[in-house]
Amino acid sequence: MPNPFTPHFVSDPRSDGKRSASGAAAPRREAAGRAFDQALLVALKEGHRELVRFAIDHTGSSQTGRQLVCEFFREAMSSLQAGGGMPEPKSWLVGSMRRVLSAYRASDPLGDHPADVQPVPRFLDETERIVTSCLYRILPALPSDSSWLIWQVDLLGLPPDRVAMKIGISTDRMAMRLAGARRAIYEVMKRFSTDCPTHGFLNCTCDG
Repeated sequence: MPNPFTPHFVSDPRSDGKRSASGAAAPRREAAGRAFDQALLVALKEGHRELVRFAIDHTGSSQTGRQLVCEFFREAMSSLQAGGGMPEPKSWLVGSMRRVLSAYRASDPLGDHPADVQPVPRFLDETERIVTSCLYRILPALPSDSSWLIWQVDLLGLPPDRVAMKIGISTDRMAMRLAGARRAIYEVMKRFSTDCPTHGFLNCTCDG
């Protein structure tokens, strides 16, 4: 019986079937690719709107909230490029968001911030929740084996050696696959930050 908590887009790499290589399948693959790109764009726009709503709730200002989301993308991209290697995605993105929001608070310490009335632990939990939600939106953009690894290790928190045993690979092979899956997250995040069809999200002024 399928696990009811398994996202519909995630497949166990042990169960991937063989794909037809016939020429007759090419038009179907092209059509499926176009439909996938459109679905991905919708998911990215929904994730962007969710981030903007979170930032507006935190700042009390639509303009400032949108600017903070831009800063979040810049911080995430620049921190990864500066640090080298591929960190665990949730920690990387949560840390980027918290640094941006902390800098905002520090820049206006006397401001009437809506989030100031909330206990700090609740604010930190909310930051993690919003980033985790966005990661779940990103997973469909990855190859199925990569999305499955990110889901198992980085979102469910299972130990990599346990997941390696589950799919019958060595821990060294698991480390290589996980690094590749996390690199794919970075590539999608780059698209996440630029794919507003009109402006690119980093410069987007669309109503959302």
